[in-house]
Amino acid sequence: MQGGAADERDLPTPTEIIDAVLYWLRHWWDAPREKSKAADWTMVGLTVLVAGAAIVTALIFQAQLSLMRDADRPWIDLDVSIDSPLTYDNTGVRIGFNISPKNVGRSPAQNIWISPTLTPAFMGDDLSEIQKRICENARPSHEGLLSYLLFPGNHYTQPVGLDLSATAISSHWGKLPPNMEPPDPIPLALVGCIDYTYEASSRHHQTGFALDVVMKGGLLPLKSKTPIASEDLVLRAHSFGGHFAN
Repeated sequence: MQGGAADERDLPTPTEIIDAVLYWLRHWWDAPREKSKAADWTMVGLTVLVAGAAIVTALIFQAQLSLMRDADRPWIDLDVSIDSPLTYDNTGVRIGFNISPKNVGRSPAQNIWISPTLTPAFMGDDLSEIQKRICENARPSHEGLLSYLLFPGNHYTQPVGLDLSATAISSHWGKLPPNMEPPDPIPLALVGCIDYTYEASSRHHQTGFALDVVMKGGLLPLKSKTPIASEDLVLRAHSFGGHFAN
């Protein structure tokens, strides 16, 4: 990886190649000489063609280096399971999860940090903006605090207990007719990011997830049925937004 990075740094960028060709042409044009002949213009044309070929070659080589880096980098996948009953009272809903990141890449992932949250969401809601906000704030104030190093093929499990207020759930239903009882179904989704770094990259990388919490038959959980045992609930990939890896 380090050798590849050095090769990429030594390679002229397309912009540098264009600047060099323009510099040569400017000095060639300004140099004292007899009136330009067909041979001169032929030389200019050949020079431009060579520069174009060099630019294409540089772009191809950079793309190949990027593919090589991606092949050798870590990639974080995850498994999520429900770890406790879903409970509800007039303050809100509570539920526990086991979140298990797994390194399916070829090099160690460093500073792994899981940022999950519960959000009210119907199955057709677009969670992209919620996902973006969570991921933008996914890093802890101290990067080494409770973060992990994960080697290729390994995983670990992090239990997480989460809650969501009754007010947030009710507001997601929108304005209801006067004197109508609050709806019984609970629209609920687990949304989050796994943030990590690795040695050959200077930036953070993330795996995003968004999972609907539903009954085994696919219906929304009901307040009137709580507490609902974990074995009666399932997690289903949300249809719109929330899934990516970079």
